[in-house]
Amino acid sequence: MLCCALVGGDSDLKPGNVLLSNDGDAVLMDLGSAFAARQPLSSHREAMALQERCEELCTMSYRAPELFEVFAGSVVDERTDVWVWSGPLERATSC
Repeated sequence: MLCCALVGGDSDLKPGNVLLSNDGDAVLMDLGSAFAARQPLSSHREAMALQERCEELCTMSYRAPELFEVFAGSVVDERTDVWVWSGPLERATSC
């Protein structure tokens, strides 16, 4: 199962980043945008840093909606991972 492989989250998980090994196991590649699954953002500076990081590292069409406009006082948490997993899962079930 793919989700068991992640401790945190990768805000740029997309079908092209999931490859199959010779044994048929799914392997996650390109975890450059991975971060801790739960991030409380207490300041405007922290919020803007995360938003800018996502703008730089994440493919727009696979980015979770809450990462487009990040606010101080919000918490980016495991729900972002649910959104990010929807792209590869939708692709896998539509083949």
